Amino acid sequence: MNFTCNREILLKAVSLVGETIPRRPIQRPVLNNIRFSPAADETLELAGSDMEMGIRLRVPLIEAQGLEGRILLPALQLLGILKESTDKEISIEIQERTAVISGRRTFYRLPSFPEEGFPEIPEIQGAKMTLRKDTLRRLVSEVAFAMNKEREGHAYNSLLLCLKGRTMEAVATDQIRLAYALAEEEGDLTPEERRFVIPSFAIPVLSSLFENDEEETVSFTEEQRQLQVSFKNGYFITRLEDVQYPNYREAYRSYRNVTVAEIATEDFARALRQIVPLTCEGSRHIAMTLAPDLLELKAVSSLGEGKVDVPMRYGGERVTVGVNPFFIQDFLKEIAAQEIAQVNLRAAGPKAPIILYPHENYLYFMSPAAVF
Repeated sequence: MNFTCNREILLKAVSLVGETIPRRPIQRPVLNNIRFSPAADETLELAGSDMEMGIRLRVPLIEAQGLEGRILLPALQLLGILKESTDKEISIEIQERTAVISGRRTFYRLPSFPEEGFPEIPEIQGAKMTLRKDTLRRLVSEVAFAMNKEREGHAYNSLLLCLKGRTMEAVATDQIRLAYALAEEEGDLTPEERRFVIPSFAIPVLSSLFENDEEETVSFTEEQRQLQVSFKNGYFITRLEDVQYPNYREAYRSYRNVTVAEIATEDFARALRQIVPLTCEGSRHIAMTLAPDLLELKAVSSLGEGKVDVPMRYGGERVTVGVNPFFIQDFLKEIAAQEIAQVNLRAAGPKAPIILYPHENYLYFMSPAAVF
């Protein structure tokens, strides 16, 4: 097997496939590799898997000779070489158990391995749902920060996608906070509600897929608690979780009679940056007080005491609630990335969750925290 490929194209492919490579020591070292094999139309297929998710991706070739058989190359070493190379084109030649990787200014030898023990990643056959990629990308980005990202030992280390009619919802929670986002498509997605609980370890791969600007849509196919996301040059498969999410649709309705506070996004973000230096490991929470046309942030810890006032529009009663300022910052980063100038805030009392939202299709709930 001997082929030449555009380095940037190969780098993007290896980076994406590398997202499925195990991140910790495993008992099956074969999974630390990427499989290279010939595909249709003189393209090259890259495959990777950690036994819980897998991907197959085709890349175009500039030149190829003897393109037959399947070989494995170490993912991390190959990725490092491609990242640091400045060559426009990269050639790879397999010589028995060695891969010779070369460009105009670089030359490497890496071990290559037979494919024995590498898992198959069979394509799921079934009905497909076509979804707009930019909508998926936005919804996932808006809620993913709120999920628990531990791979094991937590019920909500996942993200829920719910499709019905023209609507698409995304929800993530770590049981302390919950983010909810909704989008409406122009046409019907599915007549019956479909729910996909995607594990947290699969979200970075999906996010990378959705960043691909070459296509406007992807398709979803589900079979035996597995989700396949198909795109122009391949597909990604992940197992699905079996988790019951809280009744997020009803949560906001109980707050409709709570007075709304309106605050400039940048003013809020700046005030949080000014107060968090007074928090520490044992005292990460701050007191947030809503007063007429004023938001007061106060921190007291072993490091000292601080208070920051922020003007806002609010005509309700004075309410003080404990909050985690870092959780608010996570949400404001998403708001700022969309250049949303104002955020709304509802607080029903010191023991009730608070809600932040720019509009009613994007809600963020946070449990109250103990204050000093």
